[in-house]
Amino acid sequence: SIEHWFSDISKSELFTGCKVNTVGLQLPPSGIAKVDFGFMGKDITTATSAYYTSPTAATTSGVLAAVNGIVSIGGTRVATLTGLTINVNGGMTADAVVGSNTYPDIFEGRVRVSGQFTAYFADTTLRDLFINETEAELLAVFSASNDKAAEFMSFALPRIKTGGASKDDGEKGIVQTIPFTALIPASGG
Repeated sequence: SIEHWFSDISKSELFTGCKVNTVGLQLPPSGIAKVDFGFMGKDITTATSAYYTSPTAATTSGVLAAVNGIVSIGGTRVATLTGLTINVNGGMTADAVVGSNTYPDIFEGRVRVSGQFTAYFADTTLRDLFINETEAELLAVFSASNDKAAEFMSFALPRIKTGGASKDDGEKGIVQTIPFTALIPASGG
């Protein structure tokens, strides 16, 4: 359940039966990493008092920055990335039923993972993943700082297939955009 409490007018909206349907990760070359969550909810209850009267305070964990991390594609560390996005879609649905103004349930569908990375066109390695229709592994680890014991997150996509290798050739370094789709691992579940 998720509550939106409007303290200035003493109104509550309590969304129940919520499930995370989409996750969008954006890792720029500098700056703070972003994550967007898309929820699907089953019902809403309104009230004039807060449902959660003593919510837990937000943590004081560090924030991730792509500059504090590494990315490996096809088993090779890549130091020319200018950006990385990963999108997860849970494929959830909620169908209306006769005689009720709420959904009976939120049904989970096939999870689909896609994204893209941008990188300087320093050699043909990343481009050739697309041209040769080669599957590759994408591993990424990002930390909250450069400290040895820093908090971190890692992402492992054991099989990706790229869907292009377009280039932006303005008056700067040539940057290629390479979209990808994650595939179900061939082994290991």
